[in-house]
Amino acid sequence: MNKKSIRIIEKFLRRKLDYRFDEGQSVFRLHVSSGAKAGLMGVAIIVREDVVNCLATFPFRGTDETAAKLSEFVCRVNVNLSVGHLDY
Repeated sequence: MNKKSIRIIEKFLRRKLDYRFDEGQSVFRLHVSSGAKAGLMGVAIIVREDVVNCLATFPFRGTDETAAKLSEFVCRVNVNLSVGHLDY
């Protein structure tokens, strides 16, 4: 467990968001509003000794009609990310 990373994340979250921390797994869990239409996004911040991962899940699914637009959105976002990626 990386205690320094945990303290930094806690300090940020304490000022901004309501979160829970699972000390046994070193995971922060929280929900963030992603807008009226999209609802609450679930976020997990996983702290390991040498890396901190952030996983966000949106509470909606695309339809057959929106699949092409959502796929394009994910591709466009991924092109500009230097680390990590979005999945659809």
